[in-house]
Amino acid sequence: GIFYYGSGQVQLPFGNGFRCVGGSVSRLPSVTIANNGRAFYQLDFTQPPANGGPGEITPGSTWNFQFWYRDPQGGGHGFNLSDGLEVTFCP
Repeated sequence: GIFYYGSGQVQLPFGNGFRCVGGSVSRLPSVTIANNGRAFYQLDFTQPPANGGPGEITPGSTWNFQFWYRDPQGGGHGFNLSDGLEVTFCP
């Protein structure tokens, strides 16, 4: 699956769910989902896209995160999305 984040919020049908992240969107490297259904990515603020450009994460900034994953057993489009999460990074 893939974690991605953006500067805004939307609610658009996408796959078997809704895309919640809008605005300028940055994608993080893909991760493997564990057998228990969890995915983990440790955000490195010294590496792209978090360290510069439109995806730069700075103290006091607010970003919206979401997770995209394949869901072949879910029918429909074969992929789904997590709920969105808004995060404000403390100064």
